[in-house]
Amino acid sequence: MNPKIDNDENIFRKVKCGICKKRVSTRLCDFVVDYRQPMFFRDYHDFSEQQLHGTCDMPMCDECAKSYNNIYDFCPFHYGFIKKIQPIPEMKRAITEYVTKDLLNF
Repeated sequence: MNPKIDNDENIFRKVKCGICKKRVSTRLCDFVVDYRQPMFFRDYHDFSEQQLHGTCDMPMCDECAKSYNNIYDFCPFHYGFIKKIQPIPEMKRAITEYVTKDLLNF
């Protein structure tokens, strides 16, 4: 998993929060709304820099943004989805088995 990358605050100088419409935006919603298919790449650099998904990108202030796992920022609308999306018991078992067997070598 990639470490959290903060948004460049300079891009938000004049953009108001899309939620409260009062404060200056400092974050963008990270909820994935589109998956893109890979295309032909001329070299490895182009391949490694590709974006395979698009995100909501709702501009938000610190107060309106909902943080998830201290990595992602979601708008309140998409944060509601995240709270509802939980792995079923079989998925939890498979994840636990993978972590203990393959990653921790137990």
